[in-house]
Amino acid sequence: MRNQAENRRDSTAAEVVTADASRELECPICGDASVHAEPAPNWGEWRRCVTCTLEFTNPRRLPDRPEVVFQGAYTGNRFESGFYDFRKLLNKREALIETPNLWYWTPAYPQVLDWLTKRLPRGATVLELGCGPGFFLHAMRREGFDAVGLDVAEVTVEKNRKDGFRVWHGTLDTMPPDWVRADAIVVFFIMHHLENPLELLKSIKTRWPHSPLAVAQYGPGSKDPVRGAPPRNLTRWNSVSMGTAFRTAGYSPKVLDLPSSGGERRIFGTIREILRPTMAVPWLYRFNKRIERRLLPKMMKPLSQEAEVILTFGEPKETGSLPK
Repeated sequence: MRNQAENRRDSTAAEVVTADASRELECPICGDASVHAEPAPNWGEWRRCVTCTLEFTNPRRLPDRPEVVFQGAYTGNRFESGFYDFRKLLNKREALIETPNLWYWTPAYPQVLDWLTKRLPRGATVLELGCGPGFFLHAMRREGFDAVGLDVAEVTVEKNRKDGFRVWHGTLDTMPPDWVRADAIVVFFIMHHLENPLELLKSIKTRWPHSPLAVAQYGPGSKDPVRGAPPRNLTRWNSVSMGTAFRTAGYSPKVLDLPSSGGERRIFGTIREILRPTMAVPWLYRFNKRIERRLLPKMMKPLSQEAEVILTFGEPKETGSLPK
């Protein structure tokens, strides 16, 4: 009898493990089946949904809690491999904070800002999820918005709070429901870090059911052998998968494929490294960056790639109208 009971427990445990493994292979956006796409060295594999074509890692997990991972990425004391540019970006903060066009590496930033200014009055509250060093918070403040942020890294939260911004430290599920009344929500380049990206979109829709949403995310033309690998990247997006995610979460999406400037190529990174020592002198760094901005677009145009960034505007389905 004891052996029979143990066998039943073992059988039940095996069924649970099999069910968990099966869920790992289901698309986290549409729930449909997936197929093996390619190996993910030192991690597992990339899988591709057969329906919405989202690519995701198996396993699809960060190496630690988000607060630990991204605090370590910005301070450089943990998870340096694959997150190396987080610390560099934070070191450039003071040099770039007063000159937004120097970090507008994609048209997504000015397009979102233009979208906000056309549809919202001055003084409206705009929440940026994953606000990082706070570049876009400052850009929104200049346009007269009440810019509010959320981030999981303590170091960036503290810097933005010192600049006078309201910033929630933690993930969205830890934010009290009445902490902020957002007239619009913006999200830049964090979807690939999330274990369950659809849950974020659904949570936004639940908390602010009548507020529009803008999400910019790396597209299929954005490829980097280090930055594009897990555990930094857990998902890879295209216009089909992003549109599916928005509709599933309750939005009517308008999806734009934005081309690159060619700046993702290694030659551009080399030029950036040459300019890096000037970061210690903000005015000199800004001067060099202005020259870079004038020359590099012409140099890099032949190297540009389509759909480096996917920009999606989502209107809550109840209101029905799409951004112009």
